[in-house]
Amino acid sequence: MEGVSNLKYGFSSEGYKVDLDLLVQVNNPNVLDIDVSNMISQAYYPLNGELYYIGQGYKESEWIPKQSDHNLSFPFQLVLNPGENGVFSDVLSKCGRNERLDIQYNIALHAKVLFVERDINTTSSTSIDCPM
Repeated sequence: MEGVSNLKYGFSSEGYKVDLDLLVQVNNPNVLDIDVSNMISQAYYPLNGELYYIGQGYKESEWIPKQSDHNLSFPFQLVLNPGENGVFSDVLSKCGRNERLDIQYNIALHAKVLFVERDINTTSSTSIDCPM
């Protein structure tokens, strides 16, 4: 399951701010649970062949049960500045046409299974409904 929950948005001194929880499905086919911690993310908006940084997120920890498809809710804070790089204009244009918005993100995390620990980086993308 992928999607968005807890959507909040509005203008702030930084620009148009969007707080959301990105719902990500994590598959753990292993016979052991995974303890995931220190999850740090960055979000990017693709425009004209470039990726523009639009925000970040952090989650302290999550327990991924063994042999499961686990739904993880990951908080993001996005900021779209009307005066920068054309992203805000593109978002307005897509929202006016009722199009979904593509977002690319990467998450760096620390995973632990029993006594084995490893730092992992993962990159993915999703599309969300217009937050305006």
